[in-house]
Amino acid sequence: MKLFTIFALLALPLAAQQTVNISITLDAPTVTAINTYRTQQTQSNTILTGSLDASATQVPLANATGISTGTHFMIDAEEFAATGPGVANVVPVTRASVGTTAAAHSAQTTVRVLRFPTSTVMAKAFLMDRVKMILNDFPNSTIATQLAAKATADAAIAAAIASAVQ
Repeated sequence: MKLFTIFALLALPLAAQQTVNISITLDAPTVTAINTYRTQQTQSNTILTGSLDASATQVPLANATGISTGTHFMIDAEEFAATGPGVANVVPVTRASVGTTAAAHSAQTTVRVLRFPTSTVMAKAFLMDRVKMILNDFPNSTIATQLAAKATADAAIAAAIASAVQ
């Protein structure tokens, strides 16, 4: 069984400013579910303006605005990682990222620019959003309400993990 560990650093305003380190180990089906969800979260779409064979390392796009080093995007079922910014709407890439397979792609295919480059970044953003929501409910909280908020956050994290497994 392949295991994957997510590390997230969260700055939580508890009794005093603290950094909380969270480590979650997930089994292979959960990792697959998380990556499937991650690849469905797009920040924008563009179009492939030329066809690609399975070994091309330059991707011609209708609009490369917002694509910089480290940006991930999907063409069909293949994930690409930009290794530099687009110049004249041509982006240098690493092919077959995150376990996908390099393949040929036809011109005019939709290119989905992913919101999260990795599952770790997605998990951190998710946890930060949930913790902020919970803590916003307790702006002047006592230790007791902070502990209750932490318990609620723990339950939300457990529920998110459980739903990712399904």
